[in-house]
Amino acid sequence: SGSKCDSSKLSALYPVEPYADEGFWRYEFETNDNRYCSDAQQTDHPSRPYCYDIWPCQPAEACTGGNTCKKGYTGEGCTQCCDASNKDNPNCFETGVTGWTTDGLDIDDFDKRYKSELKQYRYRRFNGECQKCPEQVIFIIVAFFTCALILAAVGYVLHVKKVNLGIFQIGIDYFQVLAMMAAIDIEWPTKILRVFEVLAFFKFDINIAAPECLTNVPFTVTYRSKWLFVMIFPVVVGVMFLGSHIGKVFYKYYFKNYRSSKKLNSHAHRLLALYLYCFYFVYLYTVQTALDIFNCGPIQSADGEVTIDNGNTVYMISYPEYVCYKKCDKNAEFCQRDFVPWAAIFFTVYGLGYPIFIAAVLLPEKNQLLSFRDQLLKAQGLG
Repeated sequence: SGSKCDSSKLSALYPVEPYADEGFWRYEFETNDNRYCSDAQQTDHPSRPYCYDIWPCQPAEACTGGNTCKKGYTGEGCTQCCDASNKDNPNCFETGVTGWTTDGLDIDDFDKRYKSELKQYRYRRFNGECQKCPEQVIFIIVAFFTCALILAAVGYVLHVKKVNLGIFQIGIDYFQVLAMMAAIDIEWPTKILRVFEVLAFFKFDINIAAPECLTNVPFTVTYRSKWLFVMIFPVVVGVMFLGSHIGKVFYKYYFKNYRSSKKLNSHAHRLLALYLYCFYFVYLYTVQTALDIFNCGPIQSADGEVTIDNGNTVYMISYPEYVCYKKCDKNAEFCQRDFVPWAAIFFTVYGLGYPIFIAAVLLPEKNQLLSFRDQLLKAQGLG
């Protein structure tokens, strides 16, 4: 039997059953679910176990119509990517099935022998879209952290030699701002978008290393693990600086026989200044990642006419597979609501604490005078 056609939703076609056009997904709900099934759907079709609703996908190109996904996308509503967390998902292999569908490959028939004969799709989410994984993931990850260490070492050497790093700082700031523009929902030309993505290295964006593309490792890199890594990284580096300070104090005390507190801690201000200077370069990305937890909104069609659950449910903009501010299952890999308090703490410490501390040090009149004199001496090569 057919269905009544809802003319207000031009995305839905009704040959026999509702059919989702490109950019939309047909969701099914149990008929007795009053949240989604209207009285008319329950009374006009009492024999049906389900009622349907057509809702938009995010991004729209992820859904190719008929509840099928574009290559690299999977999950209900095509909200997931074929990354390492879906490495055993039969829909992320060349099986003749386009993305995720209820008529896909039977998981019970998906044994290791069959899996080894198929080519796996490997995609990761970057700037809100599922993009193909690079071929040499390990090499890119090693190169990413190696380049970061080299830049840190070069910066330290130049700092010791009293080379003014201001010009480099301005350049990195500029590249970081350009890199952030890639995340804006604008139809950038492909070449410009690729330039923005490469510049993401200058804000030390871990996503450029594509760690979620690692499949042959004993652990799976997920959004949760990446978020925690970014938040804890400044703390780990701070502990390393503290360890360096303690080690230098130990050396001075036992090998140089220094006993006065002033001599034992004469290097402390340089270490603190170096740590604050290093944090300056990751400040933007760290704060952006912390605020990403709060960046939620409804999923709407391109024309704004149709919204999932009429806007009553909001999703993370960068990772639309995660629902915001709702209780999750115990086995859920990531729950946005559980991370809201942590995100607030990290934003307070990093996003507000860092500039407040810098202002507290530089704004007092006495320190402004010392800073002015230091700049004069540095300009004469004496600072």
